[in-house]
Amino acid sequence: MTHILSACSTRARPNRGKYESAPNEPYMHASTSSTSIHNRVVPKCTAWHFLLSRGLLFQTAPRRNTSTSQACSHLYHHKLVEPRMAVSLQCHFVRAALVELNGRHGTTAERFEAACRLFPGLSERMSRSKFNNTARRLLATMRQTWRGGWPSRKKYLQRFSVDHWQKLPRKEKDRHGVDLCEPCPACLQATHWNGMFPRHGGVVAVAARKKRTQHPEQAVRNLDLALQTAGTSVAAQIVRISPAVITKPSASAKKAATRKIYRAAQKTMSNSMHATDMDTMLQERLSQVGFDRVNRRETHETVADCRDRTANTAPRPRAIDPALGLDKDDIMSRPEATPPVIWSKLAKACGITKRNGGQVVKEFLRQAGEAVEDMQGRQDVRRCRRQVLRLGYGVPYPTHRTSSQVRDDIDKAVEAGRFSYGEECEGSVIVKMRLENGILEEQRLEVKGRKIPMTELRQRLLRRHEALDLMRSNVAGERLLLISHDHAEVFGRSYYMEAVSVVYDPTLFLTDGEFRERHKRPVNVQSLVEAPEVRMLSHSRATEAEQLRLVPDRAEDLHCVAVPIHRANGDPIVDRLVGFKGDLQARWFEGGFQKGGTFKCGGLCPVRSSVFANYGSNHGSLPSLADLQRHATAGRYGSTPGVNLHQLTSEERRAELRARGIAVPCAKDVKDVLANVLHGQQRVPALLAFEPTVLPEALRRYAVLPTEPLHDLKGHLAHVLDELPSHLPPAAKKKTQDILDASINRQHARGCDWRRAVLLLNAAMREEDTCPGKARILLRCLADITDIMYAGDSRRSPKMVLHLTLALYRQFTAAKQLFQPFKSVAASAYYGAYQHNLLHAPTQLMLVSLRSCNTEALERLQGRSREIGNATGSRRHSDAAKNIMVRLQAEAEAERADTADTSIAKLASQLPLQRQSIVSLSENEDDTTALQKVLAPFLLPGPDVWWHLEGNHVVFHGADDDDEHDEGPHLMHLRSSTLQDVQAAERQAWADIVRRRIVVPFRPPDSATGEF
Repeated sequence: MTHILSACSTRARPNRGKYESAPNEPYMHASTSSTSIHNRVVPKCTAWHFLLSRGLLFQTAPRRNTSTSQACSHLYHHKLVEPRMAVSLQCHFVRAALVELNGRHGTTAERFEAACRLFPGLSERMSRSKFNNTARRLLATMRQTWRGGWPSRKKYLQRFSVDHWQKLPRKEKDRHGVDLCEPCPACLQATHWNGMFPRHGGVVAVAARKKRTQHPEQAVRNLDLALQTAGTSVAAQIVRISPAVITKPSASAKKAATRKIYRAAQKTMSNSMHATDMDTMLQERLSQVGFDRVNRRETHETVADCRDRTANTAPRPRAIDPALGLDKDDIMSRPEATPPVIWSKLAKACGITKRNGGQVVKEFLRQAGEAVEDMQGRQDVRRCRRQVLRLGYGVPYPTHRTSSQVRDDIDKAVEAGRFSYGEECEGSVIVKMRLENGILEEQRLEVKGRKIPMTELRQRLLRRHEALDLMRSNVAGERLLLISHDHAEVFGRSYYMEAVSVVYDPTLFLTDGEFRERHKRPVNVQSLVEAPEVRMLSHSRATEAEQLRLVPDRAEDLHCVAVPIHRANGDPIVDRLVGFKGDLQARWFEGGFQKGGTFKCGGLCPVRSSVFANYGSNHGSLPSLADLQRHATAGRYGSTPGVNLHQLTSEERRAELRARGIAVPCAKDVKDVLANVLHGQQRVPALLAFEPTVLPEALRRYAVLPTEPLHDLKGHLAHVLDELPSHLPPAAKKKTQDILDASINRQHARGCDWRRAVLLLNAAMREEDTCPGKARILLRCLADITDIMYAGDSRRSPKMVLHLTLALYRQFTAAKQLFQPFKSVAASAYYGAYQHNLLHAPTQLMLVSLRSCNTEALERLQGRSREIGNATGSRRHSDAAKNIMVRLQAEAEAERADTADTSIAKLASQLPLQRQSIVSLSENEDDTTALQKVLAPFLLPGPDVWWHLEGNHVVFHGADDDDEHDEGPHLMHLRSSTLQDVQAAERQAWADIVRRRIVVPFRPPDSATGEF
């Protein structure tokens, strides 16, 4: 009898042989080393460890070539092998964070504390000294021995940055551990990164990690309990077993055990890969061909290795079936054997009908000693066939699903309701001219669009909001919907894209603070709630006629918004269409107005563009959809579908005026008179184009919003900043021009570039002594307007409405005094539609956050559509709409909430607080009267509420004042009010001021008495 003292350590020794297993370690005697556990003498390496590690196999496999390295990297990732590398941390996010924190913090203590805050389990995993050593080795790895080069290293650090880690949901963060990092979508899509880290001493394969991590004391207790059950105690005697029991495993047994491990690895990896193949293909914008190519690159040997292997190995001779009865002399005597030989014809002549008969004959002659290369007149080039990588012991690397299988998975996901192709809708005809045999031919292709039904789209929005846990519990209410549309470019053609978004309402959705308290992470709830969902995508040019062809499909199911849908808990949700948001061209089309001309207001107010230069003339009444319908159908021809009132004949114009009860002037004035009556309207609104006299119940509160922050603010800022340098002294002009050149890309200037430039200029000109005072006022007002236009709903208050009104007025008057005369921009362009639309913003802000009204999300969807089409499409327009819609839905699922403030928001937060707004008393009574009427709700409570008087100036209270006063005015909301209600409240407040004779000191003091 002998003692079983197996030296199966829990760590692999670097000096093991190539296929040496742990149970074959040399035996140790119990007396050589022992310890006392609960008063029992137990050897350090005793039979219990051997029993626990019977199924545990250690193997080292030093890297030999790229293929082996790629296979090992995936074994590392799926936790089936442990890398013996300088970096022992398994999570990519932890590795990248150590590098990033090293550049942010100076001392080791600061880096360690920052890392522990990001990864709570890190403090238990390692001490500060071990953290410092690990970080130092990792930095050396990244700088010196990283195998992918600087571009790959930069991409890796960006992919697994600290910012990306902070944006991950808590559920995904829990899947990442310092040591045991469960594969997540982010890691599964980047498994090749492991191959970039150098490995030393090979890899250590592990069959059962849980058994290895069992504490020795617990193992002794378990074994002692088992022995006590049998009537024996470890403390009483040392376990004695016959040497015959301890048999050395045979080579075949070791190979079978190892092969079993690799098969388990193959199965685990295959399941992980197949589970993410569909998401990878859709979210990474891979075409079917690109998906297969990328997967082959990951699971097959490289082309260079394949060529080397092919060049260094002789082709295997193929066995020729004797039943074919081939004879060399018979074959060579045939006429088809005359060079150059076509082997398929020669095979048919010999009576071989097999598919590869030519290659059979060729191989037969080669084995018979004939020079087949001379017979065919060219040298044979061996085709390189890339082999599948091997995990080991003949077990192949698991392959991804093919692109055709993934397409089947996508169809199943559509059937299950995860994605939606929508239904077919109206499209257009693509006409191409082709030159065939010298004859010019016209090719016509009818392309249909895709539309998601309104009921299905509402349910998709509801499921998304509930999945993100954005809605309040047990609250049944009414959601407000906004429609927007624009045109995107796909394959060089114009596509009409319509989207629907939900207006953030704090009575139905959580606030940022409530979400942070519930989920312990910061999220911008409003941006998640208002993310648009694509409703329609159809090939269409941006012409009036082609867009009108889509109206029947657009208006077909709008009545469904009033049908309740139910949350998961059964609470009903009813939706209501409240408005349209879009760029200037889209607003004109939606309201039935002419594009440009005399009346250019985006809110469709009846103000001529010729008086936009006067502040007092810019505030016209904003019409509702019902007002536009009544105005268009008041005459004779407006109620006829498809009629354009601006294209009537002279006689029809006379009849239209008579029907409206207007005296008919002389013939030469008929056109001008009708244009003045119509105020730019040429037909009924778009959604009523085919039923002009019927106003559906779903559209009774529908209106075209007058201000769209992205395009209106961008256009106005471009005009201001183009004109401003021409009116500055040389020093200020040079600094301004330098900032603009650094901030603005003139070839593709974005709205965010102009907003950032204004904030930078405002900060720079505060320190520039040569900058005129009017320019500083102008830049400061523009900075305040930029900040308010993109402020969230949580900041919306009556004080913000007041400050926006005053900022718009002050920048208007400052520019009027500074830009005299205009040098770089035409006056008609500067005082155009963009600035006029901004003057309607305070009215709109009383109802809804202006951030809810911008179309940046729609612009991003257009850009994505173009990129998806170019990257994944077959360039067939018949398939483009379905492909783009499904991929947009898949990318929306993978999007993360932007928790950090943008650079523009950070710049805006650094603006000094506006303590007060001082309005100088203008000599222009039109301007002061118009400002009084707009501010009437704030002037009505009297002095010392929102304002007070200091000398010849009216001082409005600034940041130190309360956001709201009991005296009013109070905010309204789109769920219960309209733009017309806000303007009616302003008119009523002004009427009360006049009726109650409240003194409003806005006019200059009397020169004789000095009183207002």
